[in-house]
Amino acid sequence: MNKLIRRAAMAALVSAASATAVTALMPAHAAVPPRTGPNAKAAAAKDAGPQVRPPVGKPLNDAMKLVDMKDFAGALAKVKEADAVMDKTPFEEYSVAKYIGFIAINQPMPDYAAATVAYNREIASGGAPDAEKATMYSIAMRLNYQAMAFGEVIKNSVELQKFMPLDDTGYLVLIQSYYNTNDFANAATTAKAEIAAKIAANMTVQIAQVEGVTIHQDKREGSV
Repeated sequence: MNKLIRRAAMAALVSAASATAVTALMPAHAAVPPRTGPNAKAAAAKDAGPQVRPPVGKPLNDAMKLVDMKDFAGALAKVKEADAVMDKTPFEEYSVAKYIGFIAINQPMPDYAAATVAYNREIASGGAPDAEKATMYSIAMRLNYQAMAFGEVIKNSVELQKFMPLDDTGYLVLIQSYYNTNDFANAATTAKAEIAAKIAANMTVQIAQVEGVTIHQDKREGSV
């Protein structure tokens, strides 16, 4: 009986915390993809990284102009024009998926399902520049969590931590993803890792133990 009570309490904590994870999604999508076509020559001259060919880059640039005008339907049509180009390079595939994801999230009625597909496509392209991988994996984690693709969240977290430590939301969705895949050992290990990180950063931590899995809520010193 006590075990069932502890399991129910754990489920309640996970359910309540999930709203925090979802509401933290939006700020991560604010960045506008850079212009990548012929009109970006000055930037390209300074950037020795991968570039897109004109048949892909021009409609992507046109798409962002339409985004500036709040014409998201027109922008998406332009991105689809770029997507129709055959034999895209990995970076071109990544760029197209990035624009699709940006439009899906920033349009008046966000389409998170389309955004999830787009960010997973970015990852699968293998064309993401190293400088953009942390943001890509961080957003993909949140989107996959919202889509209840918990296995993908765990994979995203592994890759993200090669570039940066997890933030509060990252830890939250990872712990819950382990819990929802019945991997209670890794849920507890991850929670303990976050607690250790908070202590190392001189932050206070409130801890609740429920069936061996540590759930916590942190507060900065002096905060209410």
